[in-house]
Amino acid sequence: MSKLKILALDQGEHVGGAEIFFSEILNRASSDYDIHLVTAGGAEYLSSYAHCSVIIHQIELPRLRPFSISTYFKYRGAQRNLQKLIEETSPDLILSNTVRTHLLISPVAKRLKVPLIWMANDLTFPRFFLKRFLKYPKAIISCSGYVQDYYRGFTGKRDISLHTIYPYGIDEHQLKSISSIKKRPIIGMVGRFIPWKGQELFIRAVAELSKKFPEYRFEIIGQPYRGNSKSESYFRHCHQLIRELNIDSLLTIHQSVPDVLEAIASWEVLVHCSIEPEPLGRVILEGMSAGCAVVASDQGGPREVLDQGRTGMLIDVHEQGALARCLRRLISDSDERRSLGESALQEIKKNYSWDKVISAFRKALE
Repeated sequence: MSKLKILALDQGEHVGGAEIFFSEILNRASSDYDIHLVTAGGAEYLSSYAHCSVIIHQIELPRLRPFSISTYFKYRGAQRNLQKLIEETSPDLILSNTVRTHLLISPVAKRLKVPLIWMANDLTFPRFFLKRFLKYPKAIISCSGYVQDYYRGFTGKRDISLHTIYPYGIDEHQLKSISSIKKRPIIGMVGRFIPWKGQELFIRAVAELSKKFPEYRFEIIGQPYRGNSKSESYFRHCHQLIRELNIDSLLTIHQSVPDVLEAIASWEVLVHCSIEPEPLGRVILEGMSAGCAVVASDQGGPREVLDQGRTGMLIDVHEQGALARCLRRLISDSDERRSLGESALQEIKKNYSWDKVISAFRKALE
């Protein structure tokens, strides 16, 4: 019996949580399905498919903004290239991972009568287009119930199958490996530098804690989005703020580390203090896997994966001093800190094994 053939699309120009999960799940599903991937991604993204049977097709996947005649013709040219590839490969279904690829592939899939599934990783789909493009997908796989509710609000009476798959999975041997890493008095956060991610909030909390807990060190793992002036400006602002607050000997920014999960595993506390609602926040699940006490914003997707006071702490980041108070409490109470980390790890073992994730993915495709 021949395998189901999937044509997957992911622009891959920046590698974030959505791109990491998409590559992970395609890698693990490639033994069960015949998968072709269309991407505009570079070497960093392509390296994630180096050891699996996914067949790569590199095609430019342009955005329409800022709109011009030139970008319009590039856009239509990309759609023609996609149509040609579909005609050549004859996929049984199409799996699209970003808003840009949704917009590009949806009318082409409809025209060629190939079932289409969207991965919904955030709330960035412009409402005007979303209302008009929901006639195309047969199913939508959301990264959280929070995101699914957003899309459900636009579906009306359309016959669309809605699924939620939290974008994270881990194997027992990975858990065993990171559990052997010794905890150190470190509190950290992970995330690309963009104002709503809240690095400035974390930096100011560190300044409040630094005098009372001089034995603690603080880390941020993240870099700006290259070519994004707002992100690069915020990155420079955060560096400057660290110097102004005279905490540069206590707080270090790592633009990259060899293995993020291994780095997190050495921390006692992981902070995820986005000042706007997160679709989910994959790094929260990574922190739980690493046995950290996780502190996250009480809004959006994090509310679904953290059980307040049992597997993590949810705080109102807009309440002045709330983050510093929560961290002060966890530093001072080692029993509570360890209990949160242990309960979080048990939650990961119970609900986030790759077997369960792939089973949910397979069910969504069926």
